[in-house]
Amino acid sequence: MRLAYQPFLLAAVLALSACSNKGQSPEQLRVQAFAEVKAEIGEIVQDPGRVEELNVLVDRMSAAYSETYDNMREGKARLRELNSDYDVSREALDAELLKMRQITVNDYKEIIEIRSDLAELLTEDEWDRLQKVRSKALDAGIDSLQVI
Repeated sequence: MRLAYQPFLLAAVLALSACSNKGQSPEQLRVQAFAEVKAEIGEIVQDPGRVEELNVLVDRMSAAYSETYDNMREGKARLRELNSDYDVSREALDAELLKMRQITVNDYKEIIEIRSDLAELLTEDEWDRLQKVRSKALDAGIDSLQVI
């Protein structure tokens, strides 16, 4: 019986969290969240050289999310255009879907690679101390992709 309420609880939490950021687009929230990661890195990591390297990686990850969003939006527009063409072949639609899938897989691989690079530059303690802002930034990145 207890498990039956969990989907409703999750839906309520998601609805409330969606309302808590009024006036900001998912893109703005992503940028803000990644800026918070950079600020937290500056407070936690003592080595200025590593701080700079980590900030470059955070900027790369934020840009990778933005590029993924653009690629998904463009792919969806191309697919919509093809789908509206009554004479389009099944092969053309399949080819476009495969192309979109490969682009998305490559984009996600890049994001995962950057995350791995971040983990390699941080000590275990630093990684743990950054958990909250890292999670917020990743959630914001994913949310920015879901508005498509």
